[in-house]
Amino acid sequence: MTSRKTLLHLLSSCPLLKSVSLNIDNSALQDSDDDSTVINLFDCLPVIENLSFGFGIIECFAHDGIPQELLIALVHLKYLCIKDICFIHNYGLPILVLLIKSSPNLEKLKLEILDDSWVEISERRDSFRLEDDSDIWLEHLNELEIINMIYRNAELDFVKLILAKSPVLKKLRIFLYNEVAKDEALHVSGILKQSPHASADAEVIVEIIEGSCPSSRSVM
Repeated sequence: MTSRKTLLHLLSSCPLLKSVSLNIDNSALQDSDDDSTVINLFDCLPVIENLSFGFGIIECFAHDGIPQELLIALVHLKYLCIKDICFIHNYGLPILVLLIKSSPNLEKLKLEILDDSWVEISERRDSFRLEDDSDIWLEHLNELEIINMIYRNAELDFVKLILAKSPVLKKLRIFLYNEVAKDEALHVSGILKQSPHASADAEVIVEIIEGSCPSSRSVM
């Protein structure tokens, strides 16, 4: 088992890291006497350019919630991938919005969504309102990819936000959860193509994942 304090020590010892992948299960960072926060985690990555992490690590560091802003902006971050994110989890959309607001030079965002069946009722967030984050402007984002989208209102609202706030977006590619019906996929595509676009060149592609895909996890 790795403690949160140990992980922060390792990251802070390498302040010039440009690429980091943190695929750590939340059960591996369970040290109850450590009060490290989400802010502490991202403070260790001042010059990060490519960042990939699993949502479980956010659960470990968000014991006091998701902050409204980071102490330092991630001005060098160009590629962000969040794995196993769940949009209806209390921390899901808040951490996503926090990071895109803190990354003014982000060029590509990739999200791998996990089925929400594991999320307890007390941990659920029912909605995401576009007006809540009207100050977002993704000046350099040119690609958004979402894998295993489950077709929730919160997911659609987020994608519509990205379309409306990304003036140089070139490609929006969505792979729907493999149990979504084909007519629903066409419906999603229609909704997104008719939504306001800040970029006249944005290509919207909606497909259904073929074959099996990991869609659940054990409740910790």
